Amino acid sequence: MAVVVDLSDQEDKSIGFNIMLDLVRDTWDDADPWGSGIQWLFALGDVYYAVRGECLPEYSPSPMLRGVLDLDHDDWIVQEILSMWDADLATSDDLREMYDFLSELDNQFREMGLDY
Repeated sequence: MAVVVDLSDQEDKSIGFNIMLDLVRDTWDDADPWGSGIQWLFALGDVYYAVRGECLPEYSPSPMLRGVLDLDHDDWIVQEILSMWDADLATSDDLREMYDFLSELDNQFREMGLDY
């Protein structure tokens, strides 16, 4: 069952948030909205933990995460977020806002039984 999700630009959000939202749209799979969102939640959580040393709600860092992420990381989404971070295109507030936005979608998908 394909679920249509509104991923249009959020005018009340920052440029960094909307750049990330463009990337989310590029990787979104309407046939698997929960999987599309969860991959971003993990990537955002990893980057936030690496750059801030803090965990986002409902996120626990992988035991393999040594607190250091770089552009050689094997996850394309992590690489893109880190590129934005390094270029000062995204702030920790942007990471947190995107995480909160996708977490709300995740909650809706779980209520609809779309998680696995």
